[in-house]
Amino acid sequence: MKTVEKFAFCKTFFGGFLIYLMAILVVLQSHFVDIVFLSIALDALKVFPSPLSTFYYVVGLYTTVGSNYNPAPEWQGLALIIPFCGLFAFSLSGSALFTMLGYFLASSKPSAKKNDSL
Repeated sequence: MKTVEKFAFCKTFFGGFLIYLMAILVVLQSHFVDIVFLSIALDALKVFPSPLSTFYYVVGLYTTVGSNYNPAPEWQGLALIIPFCGLFAFSLSGSALFTMLGYFLASSKPSAKKNDSL
């Protein structure tokens, strides 16, 4: 019975807002970790001379903004892979957050009572 009471907090607007805010922070953190892992992998392969230029390149392509840095000709395929990973990750997390928001907005509304007098 106590576990039901704990989850009843989630059905309030404030509880749903806090959980939604935590989900947004987890999504932002996961995108940042993805960028850092890609930067570490490309830096280990020595695609760019410095780790900072590798990080700038990955951030620019992951967010599909673009980058002023150009890798060597044998690494030109990265310009197709990294933006695809970023777009897929952003669309997947955006759709999950949108679905979660719809769920919390629907659960925070007071339920309509049925009229059984008919």
